Amino acid sequence: MKKYLHLFFIIPLLMIFCNFKSTVLCAQELKVVSFKHLEGNTTARVNRKRDINGQNCAILIIKHNFNDFSVEAGKDYEHREEKKGETWLWLSPDEYQIVIRKTGYIPLQVSLKNKLKELETYELIVTDEFGSVHVKAPEAQIWLDDKAVAKNEYTFRLKEGRYIIKATRHKYYSQEKFVALNAGDDLEYIFNLKPIMGNLNILSSPNATKGADIFIDNRLIKEKTPANIPLLIGNYSVKLTKDGFLPFNQTVKVNENITTKITAQMQVDPTLLIQKHKRLKNFWLISTVITSGIGGYSLWQSDKLYNEYKSATNNASDIRQKVEMYDTLAPIALGVSGFCFIEFIIHASKQGKAKQKLNLYSSYTKGGGMMTLSYNF
Repeated sequence: MKKYLHLFFIIPLLMIFCNFKSTVLCAQELKVVSFKHLEGNTTARVNRKRDINGQNCAILIIKHNFNDFSVEAGKDYEHREEKKGETWLWLSPDEYQIVIRKTGYIPLQVSLKNKLKELETYELIVTDEFGSVHVKAPEAQIWLDDKAVAKNEYTFRLKEGRYIIKATRHKYYSQEKFVALNAGDDLEYIFNLKPIMGNLNILSSPNATKGADIFIDNRLIKEKTPANIPLLIGNYSVKLTKDGFLPFNQTVKVNENITTKITAQMQVDPTLLIQKHKRLKNFWLISTVITSGIGGYSLWQSDKLYNEYKSATNNASDIRQKVEMYDTLAPIALGVSGFCFIEFIIHASKQGKAKQKLNLYSSYTKGGGMMTLSYNF
C-alpha cells in the first residue's frame, strides 16, 4: 500500500499541471507592432508631470485595437488617460517595463529599460490576434466563407488569417473579395453590385397609337411608344394606354443581355364607336325627317297650286311656275330622304350590333374613373 501512496500526491499535481498547460495553450496572445520615439512631439512638455522623485515624466501613448485591459508598471505610473483607441501613461524616465493584462490573453511584458527620457513622447502600438474588416454592400446580403452574416453593412472582428467575403443580391451579379487579414488590421471593403440587365422594346399599332403611355408593373414610366427600356431581368406586366383605344396588357420575361420585343395591336375603344354610330344615326334620322317633310310639303303645295291653276286667269303663269318648282323639288327631297333613311338604318344597325357585343372589361377613362367594358369584333 505504501508503494502506491505517492500516487495520491502525483496525480493531483499532474492534473493541475495539465490544466495549466491547457489554459496557456488556449490563451490568446497580444503582440507589439512597434515602439518608437515621437521626435518633435511636445505632448510630454505641454502636459508636464513629475514622478515621486521629482523627475519630469515621459509620456507613453499606447495605441490598441482592444478594450478592457490593465497596465502595470514596474515603478508605477503617475497618471493615465483614456482616449479612443489610445491609453496615455506618464512614466518615470527610469521605468524598466510595463505589463499589459487582458482576460483570456497571455500577459504581455514590454521592456522599457534605458528607452525613456524626461519630457519626451513615445508610441507603443499593441494588437491582439484580431483585425477588423468593415463591409458596405447596400441592399445586399453579406457572406463570410459561404455563411450568410448580415445585410447592407457589417464589421467583422476576425482572427489573423485568410477569408472570402462575398456580397449577393437578387438579379445582381455577386462579388467576392479574398482577404488576407493580419493582427491589428482595420480594413474596409465597399461592394457596388452591378444589376443583371436586359432590354424591352415596345411598339404599338396602328400608327395612331404612337405616344401611348407605358406602365411597367402598374408604374407609369416616362418613356412612350415606341420605346426601348433597360430593365432588370425577370417577369413584368406591361400595360399600354391611349385615349380612344382599349388598354393593351401583356406579361413579358426579360432575359440577361437580350432585347425582348413587344408589338401591341391596340383596338379602338368600342364606346367611341357606339357614340359615333349614335351621333350619325341621329343626324341621318333628323335629315330624313327634314327632307321627307320638304318632299311632302312640296307635293301638297303642288297639288294645291295645280287646282288653283285650273281656275286662274291673270296669275296663271305665276302659279304654273310654282307648280313646276314644287314638282321638281318634291322628288329630289323625297329621294334625299330615302338616302338619309338608309344611312339611318345602317348606323342604327351598327349601333345595335355594337351594343350586343359589349361586355364587361376593365378600362380607365381619361378622367381616371373606372368603367368595365369589353368589346368583341
